[in-house]
Amino acid sequence: MPQPPVPPDDRPADEVALTDPATGEPIPAADMREAFSRMSPTDQPEPDADRAFVDGRLEMIRTDPTLTEAQKEAAIAEVLEKLHRRAPDS
Repeated sequence: MPQPPVPPDDRPADEVALTDPATGEPIPAADMREAFSRMSPTDQPEPDADRAFVDGRLEMIRTDPTLTEAQKEAAIAEVLEKLHRRAPDS
């Protein structure tokens, strides 16, 4: 498996140049945080999407043929407990 590009240690973090370990050639890199931050919604989470995600995970547990009923119940209880701990106080 190829190794990931490694930045040299002698450059400041904002001027890091990556080198392809296989070829020794420089790899073009750019700070894309600003562009990606515009693409990611950060204003308000969508509760319906969150609920659909959790429901999907619970259904995946319920229908897993490799788990026993006791394992399914324990896994569902664990997920619900974690959700309860993360829920904002009302």
